[in-house]
Amino acid sequence: MKLKEMKLGIVVLIAAFIIVASFSFAYLFKSGIYSDTGAVGFIEVNEDIYVGNHVSIPFAKVKGKPKLGVHELNVYDKSHGYYIDKLRVDFNVESNVDTFFRVRIYDALILKTVLQNVETEIPIPRDKPTGYQIGDDWYYDEEGDWYYYKNIVKKGDLDNVKFIVEGLDYGLNSPQYHIEFSVKVDAVQAYYGPSSNWGIGNPPWDTGGSWT
Repeated sequence: MKLKEMKLGIVVLIAAFIIVASFSFAYLFKSGIYSDTGAVGFIEVNEDIYVGNHVSIPFAKVKGKPKLGVHELNVYDKSHGYYIDKLRVDFNVESNVDTFFRVRIYDALILKTVLQNVETEIPIPRDKPTGYQIGDDWYYDEEGDWYYYKNIVKKGDLDNVKFIVEGLDYGLNSPQYHIEFSVKVDAVQAYYGPSSNWGIGNPPWDTGGSWT
């Protein structure tokens, strides 16, 4: 191979690495807790999953080890401190850019049993989703399975946004069952963020309107 061709190959490889690295950063920045001081600004969204007077709900456990980020809810005793009807979820949003965010709920009905002396968890199929009561100013997009907060969170504000509120009436199950619950948060800057990161040109709740 000629020296010129070798140099060209090295340049192409370097360029490809830069493209992949840039794409990976953009993807990682889209979901989760955000912390960035670059041109896109700083966004941080923290969930508060609790019962009563902001009492945190313990993580679910399997074989004695906690499932980080996954909370266990009681579904067989309405007087239990962590009965599912008592679940509340808020989001605390802080940013130095105007922000939109959306939320996806993950929950599963779990049967905990012992098979051949081994503690086993079996997810149970359900005919319909849990009917959580959602707060004001949210829109559920059934196709994408996302809840969109319809208001812009203004830069410089520290907003406390109510998500799951009082109102769920869940039927009783046997003691072997529980619900495992978690959420995923996805936030973007309001200007061009939804179209660039989510691929959505218009708000799902107003298909003829604009994001800003």
